[in-house]
Amino acid sequence: MKYILIILLLIISVVFNTSCVDDAELPEKDYPFVETKDAVVTSTNVTLVGKLTQKGRDKIIDYGFIFINDSKEIKYSIYETNEIDDFEKIINTDLKKNTTYTYKAYIKTEKYLILGKAVTFTALGSEPPVVENINPNRGFDGTEVKISGKYFGSEKDKRHIYINDREVNITESGENYISFTIPPSSFVGDAVIRIVAGENETNTTFTVIGPEIESITPLTGHAGSYIVVSGKNLTENGDQTMIYFGSYLGLILQKNIGANAQTTFTVAIPPADNVLSEVSSPIKLQNGEKIVEYKNTLLTKSSWKSHTSEYFGSDYKYDGFSYNNKGYVMEVESMEFHEYNPVADKWTTIKPISNKPDFYYNSLLIPSGDKFYKVGGLNLLELNDDLWYFKISDKTWNKKNKLPFVFQSAKSFKLNNKTYIITDRKELWLCDFDNEKYSKLNNFPSDIDIFLLATFVTDNTAYLTTYGKTWKYNIQSDTWSEMASYPYTFGLYYSCMNAFTYKGNGYIQLGRNIYKYDSSYNYWVLASYYPDSRAYDREATFTINGRPYLFTTYDPFITETSMFEYHTE
Repeated sequence: MKYILIILLLIISVVFNTSCVDDAELPEKDYPFVETKDAVVTSTNVTLVGKLTQKGRDKIIDYGFIFINDSKEIKYSIYETNEIDDFEKIINTDLKKNTTYTYKAYIKTEKYLILGKAVTFTALGSEPPVVENINPNRGFDGTEVKISGKYFGSEKDKRHIYINDREVNITESGENYISFTIPPSSFVGDAVIRIVAGENETNTTFTVIGPEIESITPLTGHAGSYIVVSGKNLTENGDQTMIYFGSYLGLILQKNIGANAQTTFTVAIPPADNVLSEVSSPIKLQNGEKIVEYKNTLLTKSSWKSHTSEYFGSDYKYDGFSYNNKGYVMEVESMEFHEYNPVADKWTTIKPISNKPDFYYNSLLIPSGDKFYKVGGLNLLELNDDLWYFKISDKTWNKKNKLPFVFQSAKSFKLNNKTYIITDRKELWLCDFDNEKYSKLNNFPSDIDIFLLATFVTDNTAYLTTYGKTWKYNIQSDTWSEMASYPYTFGLYYSCMNAFTYKGNGYIQLGRNIYKYDSSYNYWVLASYYPDSRAYDREATFTINGRPYLFTTYDPFITETSMFEYHTE
């Protein structure tokens, strides 16, 4: 009977190459026997114990334990780490307190897998995670961090990382390391990093670095003027940096990054809603979700001074101009002139004593010495090519020869004491009205809005704004170059656009907003708001002694108008 059993076993081994049997089922001399011993349980780990009771003749190629955890079989091979006679495996992780587990020892030969009997034990807990290194241990939002140590558990889905009690995504992990990224947050300082492995956890720290404002100069200025904010770590916590003056967002014109994380920002001071009063504002810098406030506040001075205004009696577009330290506006229908004396802060009316031109609106009024030229215009759908001039000294209107061009809308500018006119037909003319000489230059290369069109001159260079675009004129090549765009919403109605030059910068008034063009940065800056918040149909401007005066002229529902002098001294 014994020989029959051996023959059957040999046949089975040839067919299947390997077998799995319990203790003592195999012949003692050919097959090893393994015994599963009772586990050694402590409060932080368990030692699985196995014993080889009979080696047998078949070659042993592996041995260890099969451990059952939450219905999952985990194989621990210790073939290369233990003596085979008595072998053991210490499990330090993934053990739930007061939970019963089952395990069995195994031995594998070239042909067979031999299992010991199953043994159970009740765990008392496992080792908490141990942090041996955190690299780096300080940094910014978005920093990739790797924590190295031990006892992080064998089950990936039971590893968790919390930063100040906020769980973050683990990018990669194993039993002895965890990698993750510092998430964006407003926190600055030593953050608590909590590492959870199953039921166990431990803490370490990571220093989150935030922005630091070291200086702001100057701490007094006008809306639209610039300050320099200096500090360190001002850009490392996010792609975008914003600087607030109270609740108002400043415009960053320039950023310079130096050594040792030093950064400087050149920032335009934004206007507050009430531009007639001084405003003291805290300065806050936000980079990503980090916010830092400077120790001192900034004082924004008012840029406006109120003056006596004048009411104009018709709903037409008025152009202001200046001569001999006084401001002038022509009444479109009566051809009378309103003269403003800034010393007396008083308006007077100059009535012509001679025949006046026919009524045309949208004419250009261009000063030349003691004369004001009235150029072209529009009457209903009739375009006018007349040229008149008004002489202030004798209060007379005088007519000259016809112009070689007409327009529905036009603007003028002066370069080298020569007058240029650009029309809604894209025509550019060089005009000598005194000698009645005209030269047609190259056409403007883009569309022109007949209502929202303005020109200004800075550093003997002419600029034109229309349809949200800024164009720079090159007098040598007679060409235009497109520059920075200004805030403009197509289809949003404004009655007009006024332009003026102040301290080497061009300005436009669009509705209530006053924008400054800084050619050195090629940027438009919101410099201020017109102080009178009521919506007027018509507004105009002139400049006296280098100071711009902005004023309202007419509104069908408001008989009161306003005038303010703009300055940044």
